Amino acid sequence: MNGAIAEILNAYLLALPFADRVAGTVRPVTLVTGSEEKPVKKTIPVACNVSQPDCIAGKYTDLIPNSKYKSIMYWEDNGVKLNTENITRDFNFTASLRLVCWVNLKKVGKTDCDVSALAITNILNAIPTGYFNSGIYTRIRATMTGEIIKSSAIFSKYTYDEATTQYLMYPFDYFALDYNIIFTIPKGCIIDWENETPIICDTK
Repeated sequence: MNGAIAEILNAYLLALPFADRVAGTVRPVTLVTGSEEKPVKKTIPVACNVSQPDCIAGKYTDLIPNSKYKSIMYWEDNGVKLNTENITRDFNFTASLRLVCWVNLKKVGKTDCDVSALAITNILNAIPTGYFNSGIYTRIRATMTGEIIKSSAIFSKYTYDEATTQYLMYPFDYFALDYNIIFTIPKGCIIDWENETPIICDTK
């Protein structure tokens, strides 16, 4: 569910002038590179909707800081809770998401070493603060609960090499925002599960 909520919020983030690489929820994926004798494991953030063709096209690395991007934004899934009161007609949930944002100051023409303050206020202004609906998700309300202390710990789930970690200092900036999102799914809007044609993987 958090993946769907993140995609709904991304519709607002994509309208920001500094938006470049914007992804929904990500998961840490460990890749093995190097030779058989000296394999190297790297864990990177990969959007949950990246498909096999995307992987072949190199899109697994789209969310790693890179000087050719203006910015990177993605959501980390911190769980969702079902509110068990009054579930006769609707299911009410509280989602916990973290928005991670990295900005290339040169690409956006900024020189301030703390441009994140401007980016954060623009994000807060872009995402609705009142209730709104989207598809089967109703009474959505997103609340930013805090900004994480700025440190490389924001990226601690991932194993970036030295060439990448240089993008965590000026002329680059980054930050992470925690969000609580409440939303409702009316029982009458739930789509019944139907099996479709099985997918046969070609292992040759």
